[in-house]
Amino acid sequence: MNRCAVCGGRVQSAERIATEHRAVRYEFCSDEHRAEFEAMPEVFATGPP
Repeated sequence: MNRCAVCGGRVQSAERIATEHRAVRYEFCSDEHRAEFEAMPEVFATGPP
């Protein structure tokens, strides 16, 4: 099971929302969390998702 890179919540497999940062794929539980990550990736991209 995958976890949201912002809140740690579960990511629904049927509704995966994702982006890449420095060649690493990050998944999110919502579009809002993806937008938050993309605005400040250095805050959330501290290691493997």
